[in-house]
Amino acid sequence: PVTHLIGKAIAECNFEEAVRYIVGYPLKTESERVTAAREAFERGELKESLRLFPRKFWIEKSVIRKLMRGLNPKDAVLSLSRKILKLYVEAYQAYLFNIALSTGLLECGSVEEFSRRCGVLPMPGPASSSRYIRNKYCHDLVMQVIKSSCTSTCDIDEVRKLFNKSVRPTYFRVLRPAYEVQGSNVWLKFELPSGSYATILLREMLRNNLVLP
Repeated sequence: PVTHLIGKAIAECNFEEAVRYIVGYPLKTESERVTAAREAFERGELKESLRLFPRKFWIEKSVIRKLMRGLNPKDAVLSLSRKILKLYVEAYQAYLFNIALSTGLLECGSVEEFSRRCGVLPMPGPASSSRYIRNKYCHDLVMQVIKSSCTSTCDIDEVRKLFNKSVRPTYFRVLRPAYEVQGSNVWLKFELPSGSYATILLREMLRNNLVLP
């Protein structure tokens, strides 16, 4: 639940906030030990926090070790692998992209009208591409989301290179949907285009009462 917040902090060069979201910020959904580790970090007890974090929390432990060696928050965060950093930043971009989708749907009034006007949108970022955007409305929609959501921009080249500069379709088709009822269980089968997420489809299906024909 905080991955996109870490990405936002990195995108804005707020590395102290990024460290807090990575290592601190206790969540009710985590185990007592992990919660204790995060609370220890927020109290400034780095050694105790490092001890409490289980081995699988290697990202948190890596950041703590860097801080204990005297690195500042910026260097501690940027010492993480490029793959991990991109995961954070692109999670933030996906969050902004979804805001743009929701805004566009509300303004256009229907999925059909919005997808007709904006078949694709640029991924929000400092260099959002308008190369494939013929409709000015679609490009301006993303730019407005960036303007309203980002408090500042980061000029560090290493950070700017983490952003996804591509465009994404605003809708996808569910291919060959089928279902099978077995007692109290329902088995759903479907295919999605590359880059689509089954979890999003299932969330939308189960958000309201699911009625099978």
